[in-house]
Amino acid sequence: MIPFLSQVASGKHQRSKAILLLFACIFLASAYVKAQQAESPQQIQTLMDGYRYEEAQAMCDRLLLLDSSNPDLYILKARALAAFSKYADALAVARKGYLRDSTNLKVISSLIEFLNQAGETKKACVYARKRVALSPENRYFRLQLANLCYQAENFREGLQIQLDIYPVDSTNITLMKQIVNAYMELGKLDSAVVFCNKILKIIPFDPFVTNKLANLYIKINAYKKGIELTTAFLLKDSINTAILKSNGYLHYLSKDYPSAVLRFESALRHGDSSRFTYKYLGMANYKQEVYVWPYFQSAYWMDTTENEMCFYYGVAAAKSYLYDTAVFYLNKTLSRLKASEQFGSLVYLELASLYNDHNKSDTALILLERAYERNRTNNDILFRMAYQYDIHLQNYKEALFYYRDFISHSPEAKLKKSAKVNKEGEVNITLYEHAIVRVSELEILLKEAPKKTQKD
Repeated sequence: MIPFLSQVASGKHQRSKAILLLFACIFLASAYVKAQQAESPQQIQTLMDGYRYEEAQAMCDRLLLLDSSNPDLYILKARALAAFSKYADALAVARKGYLRDSTNLKVISSLIEFLNQAGETKKACVYARKRVALSPENRYFRLQLANLCYQAENFREGLQIQLDIYPVDSTNITLMKQIVNAYMELGKLDSAVVFCNKILKIIPFDPFVTNKLANLYIKINAYKKGIELTTAFLLKDSINTAILKSNGYLHYLSKDYPSAVLRFESALRHGDSSRFTYKYLGMANYKQEVYVWPYFQSAYWMDTTENEMCFYYGVAAAKSYLYDTAVFYLNKTLSRLKASEQFGSLVYLELASLYNDHNKSDTALILLERAYERNRTNNDILFRMAYQYDIHLQNYKEALFYYRDFISHSPEAKLKKSAKVNKEGEVNITLYEHAIVRVSELEILLKEAPKKTQKD
């Protein structure tokens, strides 16, 4: 019996050792995983600091298999994707992190950043408001929300946020300049004047603020104040061409034409060659019955769509006995006035280009539509609308519609000119050829889009 009991005891002892060994393995494995997870974010960050984004992304994927609830891993992966301009993918990953922890400020901040980079500024504002709600004492978060509101053209909300901050940061020049711009956008010019004067008390004779205040005085017809402001500046800096032009224009509006001529001539001598200076130097002389046609010629050739300069160029040429030139440009003015709808269409097209240059693509689209309403025989406007939807708005469905409409009204044989589709230079294909190529590309893109959505 004793040997048997000894064997039983030995078996129990071995089982106990096995159980202890098992628990030890589990503990060590758990500790290893935890240690790996604790170190990994730092390792990933080190890889990203060394611009090794692909390796960082791969490590994120491996660790997410071990712990899919860690929001920091999603943000690191999103940043690795964003490094390759994969903003849509980065945004999708960041949203997964947000679902894991909707109060994580790093996650929310990353979402705001990626949404803004993807052009979804209004959605970025939504998350920026959530971030402010989570940390209302954080002034940086509020300033970021204000900036996003301005980008989304929500000037009223952005302004109110900055006005709330201003009492505790009343020497912040950048903040005050943004307040001025917001007041101007909202048409509250008197308030903008007040803040410009506040800035000038801190940094007297700042050329940017002085010129902005001068322009505000022009808008509110306070010409005398504008002249006093700019004249005082010119006593300090007599060669600043921006202030010389503003001072000259204020004198012109005040009907002090000799002073206006002096200022504009000084601007020219100091290197200014803007259309504005040539135009109003010509006009200030014209008002004194001095007809210097080269000024009008220079202003006209800088923008041949302006009817007013076309007219004054013709009149000044006539007074200078340049009869052929006078007849040509006066007839040109007359023909434009007869075809007022077409001329209006050209004005809208030019305005559309201007708004595109200022990243206001939606406004540019409205202007293109108005241009087409006034001149439906100009098929090129259809192309411009297609291009607007395609390149500026990335609305490929509407772009495809207008490209097709353009093609249906455009026999290829009639299109001989080259397509200038961006400001970098001419493309050596016709508008028609460009439209044909783009229709094929968009058809493929729109067919593949639903498949990608299903996969996601």
